[in-house]
Amino acid sequence: MSDALLASRHHLTLAPDPRRVVVKLFMPGEDAVLVRQRTHALVDRIAGLGDDEADLLLKQTLIQFNLRHSDLEGTFRQHYDMVRHRVSRADDLSPAGRLLVGAYFSHEYAVEAAALCNPSAIEHPDQSALQDGQLRIAVSLRQIGEGHLSSLGFATAVIGPAGHLAVSDRSGPLVVGQRTTADHRRDLLAAGMTDAGGDNEISASVLDTLPALFDEAALERAIGRLPSALHSRTAAQRTLEQLRRTNAASYATAFPTDTRLEQRVLWPGTPTESNGMEDARFVRFREPDAEPVYQATYTGYDGRHIAARMLSSIDLRRFTMTPMRAREPGTKASRSSHAPSTGDVSR
Repeated sequence: MSDALLASRHHLTLAPDPRRVVVKLFMPGEDAVLVRQRTHALVDRIAGLGDDEADLLLKQTLIQFNLRHSDLEGTFRQHYDMVRHRVSRADDLSPAGRLLVGAYFSHEYAVEAAALCNPSAIEHPDQSALQDGQLRIAVSLRQIGEGHLSSLGFATAVIGPAGHLAVSDRSGPLVVGQRTTADHRRDLLAAGMTDAGGDNEISASVLDTLPALFDEAALERAIGRLPSALHSRTAAQRTLEQLRRTNAASYATAFPTDTRLEQRVLWPGTPTESNGMEDARFVRFREPDAEPVYQATYTGYDGRHIAARMLSSIDLRRFTMTPMRAREPGTKASRSSHAPSTGDVSR
């Protein structure tokens, strides 16, 4: 038996950094009446500001927070759009006033406030500008933030030469991925409907008209083609709602091309993950005559239950997240079904 050393310990620690924050939508309370009252009161106060005062408040906010975030004005604009249905005095708001409303409905969340743990390492997709004997690796991390909510983050490191390990700087604004078009798998949707007790003539009829890979629009077209005789059945609406919910458990997210790997945060994107994405373990697969693909199993947690899930990516910039389900007997997933959506994010 060889006496070669298979592993060596490095005195290197990746410590949680409470300065690593993202901006999330903030809603004042859970009660619908309370939310409506507070929202109207806040918007009324902002609408009552003079243009100069609104401009000054917005400028002060951007000066204080801009360096910690990417495209902060765009985030404020998105948050305003999310609450504008509550804004009865929208016509009284200046452009700066609308951004100020978005700012008041925003809060910072420290993704590593509680802990940073459970790393896994794979070969980085970018191996450029390295010396002989060096390998760049991507390190996945479980980030545990306020309220013990977990997300997935990354670090970049270089190994070698001679066993040296150097972790790249992790500073810079964090970016949460944006939802993009996903390719869904018919076999996994069928398995999900079986698990949910929704395997009946209605779901079978819809599934029969779907291709092996499909998007949300294709699912809606298939539902629209459901024969009227099946539409009139008692279980029709319940089954169609279950089809949509089951399909929505899979989604895709992407990051702008100008973000570094260590700036990217995979944030919970479904009710199953609402209280955390935990313990991802990444592996880089390479099949003959195919592009390498990164895959990881992880746990989704909704506050009461856990769910086994998987993510896939070809470049660690675009990711597809799916439940882990057993395929129906006799079905076989195509190689392309492991590839994430080619949907993009640009600025």
